[in-house]
Amino acid sequence: MRKLDLHLLPYLSFLYLLSYLDRSNISNVHDPLLEDLDLSESQYSVAVGVFYVGYIIFEIPANLILKRTNPAYWLGSLVVAWGICSTCMMFASDFKSLVIIRTFLGIAESGFFPGVIYYLSRWYQPREQSFRISLFYCSSALSGVISGLLAYGFLQMDDVMGLQGWQWLFLCEGIPSIIFGMLTWYVLPSSPEKVKWLTREEKDHAHSRLSHITNLDLKHAGSQMSQVLSIIASPKVLSFGLLFFGIVTPAYATSFYTPAIIKAMGYSTLESNLLSSPVSFFSFLCIVFNGWHADRTQERAWHFIIPCFIGTLSFAWLTIATYYEQNEASYAAMYAATASVATCVPLCLSWMTTTVSGSTQVATATALVVGIGNIGGIVGPNLYGFLFIPAETEDKDGSYVMGHLAMTIFLLCNTFLAFAIKMLVKPVHVEERDPLLGGKTSPDPMN
Repeated sequence: MRKLDLHLLPYLSFLYLLSYLDRSNISNVHDPLLEDLDLSESQYSVAVGVFYVGYIIFEIPANLILKRTNPAYWLGSLVVAWGICSTCMMFASDFKSLVIIRTFLGIAESGFFPGVIYYLSRWYQPREQSFRISLFYCSSALSGVISGLLAYGFLQMDDVMGLQGWQWLFLCEGIPSIIFGMLTWYVLPSSPEKVKWLTREEKDHAHSRLSHITNLDLKHAGSQMSQVLSIIASPKVLSFGLLFFGIVTPAYATSFYTPAIIKAMGYSTLESNLLSSPVSFFSFLCIVFNGWHADRTQERAWHFIIPCFIGTLSFAWLTIATYYEQNEASYAAMYAATASVATCVPLCLSWMTTTVSGSTQVATATALVVGIGNIGGIVGPNLYGFLFIPAETEDKDGSYVMGHLAMTIFLLCNTFLAFAIKMLVKPVHVEERDPLLGGKTSPDPMN
């Protein structure tokens, strides 16, 4: 198991870090974009949210393509494509060009996250996936640490070689994706049988651990389209999609607006980027711990419900503190609010994968749930943009108090929905998911 972890998770997590940098770096240049491209707050939120239009539409087709192609070629090509789109952000000159580039960026990134979730399901058993998915996803929080520090540096490079600081940011964060996307074609393994870093015994063990997937594929044999349609029409999967939407909405809202929210507390643009980094690092720690504990206890639902409820209380705290202009309390609340919702995202997906079986069903369900959930990528930022209360005087910043209140309501409803799913939806029986072990562990030569 350790061999799989060491060879797969660091590289995949690094690619997702690049993905999150390229989609969310727009949040670090909020004020310079508004000024240089003559954008309004609502136009900025539309540019942020339009990313998810193409992302949502192309997720399921992208995952079905992955199922039929070499993962290294497909996932690597997606990385190259979004790297090109991210680099092109430096050429945005107005609202229209910004929206067009962000749309293509969303299309390019659409297949990567659900694709990796499916890819990991071909290497790990269901009971092993929560911690691995959390490790993979926590790189999104780590990107928040890095992006704040990078933005602090690049935004001081105005007029260097005729470029503005925000243009340098998009250029220097897009090029690494192109380079590592090409590298992915050569370094990402397609299956345990084809890698050189496993012995023959380890390859046989890896195959036997997951032979139940092949058996389930035969059991559910039939046209791929019929299996896809059965998942799309499944109330269980749609419920998880709604649950994912409820948690992704505040997660993406805070992801794209953390520097702006901190700036509204009275800090400068450079200071707000710097202060956003420790908030993201705290989220990183919480994601890792919650995923590790979920796998250790083999429990999913409460590891989602409890952080979701903590998020409700945290956003309520942030709302009250913002209303009364208690900036220190607001900044402290940002730690709890951001970490709680970020912690829930990977747990929702690992919880969902324990309730479906068969490779086509898992691939389709993952893409569908992520697709429905990512509507929150449109809703969350736009709620903050359209509910923004402008400042009454030029020497003050506006307020995001109504956006905080909206996130409080979202999370309260989501907590009740998660509890209902726990009561009504049961995991696929462990023997059906893993008939070889029946839920028990066995000696692992890969450790």
